[in-house]
Order: sequence, then structure tokens, then C-alpha cells
Amino acid sequence: MPTLIANAGRIVRYLGRFFTGTSYQRKDARFKLRMKCRGVDLSFNSVEELGLDPSLASPHANSGGPALEELLSCLTIIPSDSILDMGCGKGGAMITLARWPFFRIDGIELSPKLVTIGQRNLRRLGYSKGTIQLGDAAEFTDYDPYTFLYMFHAFSAPVTIIVLKNIQASLARIPRKLTLIYKNPIDHDLVVRAGFRQTLEFTNAVPHYRIYEANCPAHF
Repeated sequence: MPTLIANAGRIVRYLGRFFTGTSYQRKDARFKLRMKCRGVDLSFNSVEELGLDPSLASPHANSGGPALEELLSCLTIIPSDSILDMGCGKGGAMITLARWPFFRIDGIELSPKLVTIGQRNLRRLGYSKGTIQLGDAAEFTDYDPYTFLYMFHAFSAPVTIIVLKNIQASLARIPRKLTLIYKNPIDHDLVVRAGFRQTLEFTNAVPHYRIYEANCPAHF
């Protein structure tokens, strides 16, 4: 019964945004409706529903759509760029990223359930630019191929620190310009301490985005 009530509440909120919400909320509602009509599941899931440790992981919520599109239009992206979505969930952001000329768009996700749904979503849209792999971001180290990283705050601070250290190691191996797109940037201070400098703050979306570029490596 609690799950049924929660789902009903989400439907009511969705309909409210579709007809009476802000411009962004209406655009987002239309985007989600288009995806649903194509058989793409971008629905919310709690940490408990996913069977994840709430001290390490965050709930799944879609971060693709109009707000991300507007943000990406402010960035310079060229065909040699590749991006990794860290904690990609059901692939919502990857679907939007695919509209830009990235050479490759990959995702890593801790939840087997989300990986299965995300892979199915991409297949239904004929997506061929990259893959979603099952994995723990705290153990992932293969950042060398990427010039962009994307994250909708998905980890606890201890995991974020490990992720940033692994990114630092990649930059030490292959110095390059590396851009981080961070939605709901709760761990902003950790990102700055890791040697990234903020270049843009995009507040039209809720939660908002911060954009960073790699600077001089730092140490925790």
C-alpha cells in the first residue's frame, strides 16, 4: 500500500508539472512522455527498491532532458571527445548526451537492476555510441579514454573522494583537459580540492549544475 500511494503521488505531481509547472517542468514532462511512448523507463527508484546501501548510494532519478540539453549547448564538444556517466542509472543522461557529437558515451552503474533497464532503454532507441557496464565507481579506474565526465550526485562523500583520486591518477598518466559536469553538486568542495576549477554554474535547472575543468592536481 505505501508503494501504491507513493506511485499515485508521483503521477499527480507529474500531471501538475505537465499542465501548470514552470517552463522547465513542462518541457521535462513532455520529454518523459515521449520516452514513455517509446518504451523507455526513466522512472524514480528509491535506494531501498534497488537493494543498495543508503550510506553509499543515492536514489535513481532521471537527469536527461531539456535542462541538460540547454547546459550542453553552452559547452564546446567536438567529435574526438568521449564522456563517462558515473552512476548512469537507466541511461537518461546518456540519451540526451547522444544528441551531441561525442565519439563515445559510456556509463557505469552499481545496481544490476538499473543496468538491465538502462541497456534495454538504449536498445529501444537504437543507441550505438557506447555501453553501460555494471561496476562500483569506487573500484573503477579506466578514466584515460575520457575528456568529459558526468555525474548526478550518486555517491557518499567517502566514495566521491576515491573517485576523485582515481581521476587524479588518470590525469597524471595522461595530462589533458578534462571537463566534469556535476548535477546537484553536494561535494563541490571535494571536487575543488581535487584540482578542478569551476567554470560555469547553471542554475536554471533544479537541482542545479556546476561545470569544472581539471587544474593542478591536489591531494586529500
